[in-house]
Amino acid sequence: LMEVPIRTRAGTVVGMMLVRRTAGKPPFTDEDRQAGEAFATQAAIAIENAGFYVELEQKNAEIAASLQEIERLYAVEQG
Repeated sequence: LMEVPIRTRAGTVVGMMLVRRTAGKPPFTDEDRQAGEAFATQAAIAIENAGFYVELEQKNAEIAASLQEIERLYAVEQG
């Protein structure tokens, strides 16, 4: 069993990747470990990007609501 932490760029562990080796197969090599770490790094980037996407959608919704309020206030002032 190979356990590889999934860490953000800041070093925070956001998950753990567990890789099992089929019974009777040789143990994991250093190359296997490096490949696992590279995959875990990519997973961490994807997790962070998903969080950024959610934040961006929230900000866009706030901006859209602000714009609607500004347009409403402008219409009242013009009316």
